[in-house]
Amino acid sequence: MIVTSISGQGRKLLADARNALDVEERALQIPIEDLAARTEEMERVFAQALESRDDIRTLLRREAEKLVALVEEDLDHLRQNASKSLVRRAEGFLAESPDVPSVDAVDELVKDALRRELERWRLEEDRKIGEAFQIAMSRHVEETNRLIEGTVRLCGELLQVQLSSVDTPAGIAPETQFTYSFFEVPTILESLLPDMSRFLPAGVVRRRVSRTVSEKVPELVDKHCGRLRWDFVQRLDRSRVALEGALDERLEGTIESLRLGVRRALDERSRSETEARSAWAAMEADRRRLEALDAAFALVREQAEAGDAQR
Repeated sequence: MIVTSISGQGRKLLADARNALDVEERALQIPIEDLAARTEEMERVFAQALESRDDIRTLLRREAEKLVALVEEDLDHLRQNASKSLVRRAEGFLAESPDVPSVDAVDELVKDALRRELERWRLEEDRKIGEAFQIAMSRHVEETNRLIEGTVRLCGELLQVQLSSVDTPAGIAPETQFTYSFFEVPTILESLLPDMSRFLPAGVVRRRVSRTVSEKVPELVDKHCGRLRWDFVQRLDRSRVALEGALDERLEGTIESLRLGVRRALDERSRSETEARSAWAAMEADRRRLEALDAAFALVREQAEAGDAQR
């Protein structure tokens, strides 16, 4: 999958480079006054594309906010269910013990059960939010791809030249996906229960321990739910920012390649005839190199996809 993604990104860069050459070659054939007018139209196309990009950014942020709300909703269920489950377990332990259990034994029972519950929940939530992130963000990745393709098409129409169809990687690249957490459930160092005097009657100790468990367990669960929320919010934000950056790079790279072709053409118009012939020869050599690289990337991608299909 990573090889396929890298190959796709490489072919996107090659398409940009080919478009720069095609724009340069075509711009050299257009009268300078006409070229200036068409370049202004191209800049308007670029401005509209960047405005649309800003709209996509806003939508990405809203999708991330929805995912945070989903995490918060799931955490609310965790708080309620985990608190009730832990209190029942502690009370059952107290009721079933023939002797009054030590405070440390009840304390460790609750802490161990909470660690297990938090780890189970985190693993399931990682899977759930990772899939939801992929689905939600992929729509906007495809919208960016259509925006890039439309920008290239409009500029080709303005210059009356056939530009390369930009091979933008589909979906979300592995490096910009919602990353699975390496968050470790913190060791619960604070003592859950106060020391109880061994000289108190057994019934009194049981009642005090039971009351303390009922009061303290929800506080402990809430504290660790807050830590889990912070972890998910931080990772969602990092994943969204990385995806925004990758999409910006795709669009801005396309725009810059089209501008580059015009700039090169304007620069060549000021050269001598000998220098212009050398520039034409250099363009042809660049084109051949790009074609060879494109074929190599296509082969790598084909082999990678075939390997993925066999797994």
